[in-house]
Amino acid sequence: MGSVVALLEMRISVVIPVHEDRLEVRELASRLELQEGDELIVVDASCCDPVQRDDLPGGAKLMHSTGINRAHQQNLGAEKAHGEILLFLHADMTLPVGSLVRLRESMMDEGVAGGGFLRYFNSRSKFLRWTCRLAALRSGLLGWFLGDQALFVRREAFERVGGFRLLVAFEDFDLCRRLKRLGRLRALTPPVISSARRFAAGEVRRSLQDFLLVLRYCLQGKKPFRWIRTEEMKKEWEPAGSDAGMENADGEVEAREVATSVNTFDRVLDQEGVSLQRIFPEVLQINVGKLCNLTCIHCHVDAGPKRREIMTRETVEGILKWLDGPGAEVGTVDLTGGAPEMIPDFRYLVTEVKNRGRHVVDRCNLTILLENGYEDLAEFLQGHEVEIVASMPCYEPDNVEQQRGEGVFDASIKALQLLNHLGYGREDSLPLHLVYNPNGAFLPGDQSELEAAYKEQLRKVFGIEFHRLYTITNLPIARFAAWLRHNNGFEDYMGVLRDAFNPSAVEGLMCRNTISVGWRGEVYDCDFNQQLGMQLSNGKPLFLRDLDLTEFAELKILTAEHCFGCTAGAGSSCGGALV
Repeated sequence: MGSVVALLEMRISVVIPVHEDRLEVRELASRLELQEGDELIVVDASCCDPVQRDDLPGGAKLMHSTGINRAHQQNLGAEKAHGEILLFLHADMTLPVGSLVRLRESMMDEGVAGGGFLRYFNSRSKFLRWTCRLAALRSGLLGWFLGDQALFVRREAFERVGGFRLLVAFEDFDLCRRLKRLGRLRALTPPVISSARRFAAGEVRRSLQDFLLVLRYCLQGKKPFRWIRTEEMKKEWEPAGSDAGMENADGEVEAREVATSVNTFDRVLDQEGVSLQRIFPEVLQINVGKLCNLTCIHCHVDAGPKRREIMTRETVEGILKWLDGPGAEVGTVDLTGGAPEMIPDFRYLVTEVKNRGRHVVDRCNLTILLENGYEDLAEFLQGHEVEIVASMPCYEPDNVEQQRGEGVFDASIKALQLLNHLGYGREDSLPLHLVYNPNGAFLPGDQSELEAAYKEQLRKVFGIEFHRLYTITNLPIARFAAWLRHNNGFEDYMGVLRDAFNPSAVEGLMCRNTISVGWRGEVYDCDFNQQLGMQLSNGKPLFLRDLDLTEFAELKILTAEHCFGCTAGAGSSCGGALV
């Protein structure tokens, strides 16, 4: 009877590291056979499609990782765990019925420090079945388990060996080797079902690569994988040469920073006696998605031609409904992306918003006006008197093309000349503003002086007219943060921003009078917080369809270290300098 009680009282903490696996983790979480006292902890490092709290069962913990590294994420989850047993799962695996019961039974043997399950792939491939048989021999003879085998360990033993070491590969093998000093590692059945998606490029080739990596791991001794780049920590949209996911010589991972866990920005506000409070929202800024015809190095959205995150018609209709109801007094709708013009419902959204008497702003990269299929876009914008805010990092080609790509400067000039021909930049009813971003890790110059220089050069050389120039500071997030880290300049740039903090800029911050909406309809304080997954919550994640402006006014504005970018020097917002 006592053993049964002990078995029932043995709590399991399930830790799932996630990176762009929202659908998979939702499915896995819904099928876990957790009993009272067990807990689920999801550690999300997603940038594109982060896990939402309503994706998980009630009581589950959702954490956001400061970097894309499975070892780091699993350590974060383990720190918050209360169970006697830690069970680490991959989001794309399936646990058979009865797996947790079998796990509890195996851990009744106090000589067992941990272990894992045997594993099959969700594939009919005979070759992969053969590799699973070899893996079963490896697990049984050596006690080595991979992460997709549902690795489990006593929490006490996990803490004694110091958790996962921050390796870019085989952190699971490494943990098993150290755990064997404390006790036996047991291989359990029934086998878990693991995804075969990593073999899509070729089963034999990938298996051979894995074997060579294991061999290299075994031969490298105390500092395995010091210089290996791992696929899990790369994104197709990272700039060439980015070292996100590379280890340094000390074996510490340089991972992409999302939002720092230590918020010194709020501390500085307190020290300066400055209050950051909302006023009635005047602007609804909608990021309609990450699809773009360009891939710019300074882009905080990580937009590009291969991105598929775009706003659906259903979400568009929900925004229009909100504008008819709770948002009836919000006068400006600001459309951004990506290239907002590329979503299928862009013209429908613009037309419907204008029909409701709202002012519309289009944040345009200019080159989209010349792309095939968009030849009449400029006339459409003119016909609806849409304000255009256009990216133009410099009036000289070299600086523009360093940021935005070869040929972009000439295309931008042609687009500006087209807009001038239609009256943009010349008529008050057709406002045309340009945006300047520094071409490096430094603050923008004086906005008025730069505007004068832009106007002189663009008018003199190209005959181009525009209304205003907005100077915007590059914020240390996403693609620009990766570029800074690659050049060992991240901390130096953060120092520049902190040292240039200007309390006078706080009053004009866009988070005070703007509602930022993501492509799924979720609500944020600003577009930068949006890219960091800092979604507002009022007991549950907040979406525009549920937004009550009275309650919204009481919500605290979420801040982090990147906020120093908006308060440095003359300040920075979507409307340029603030002081």
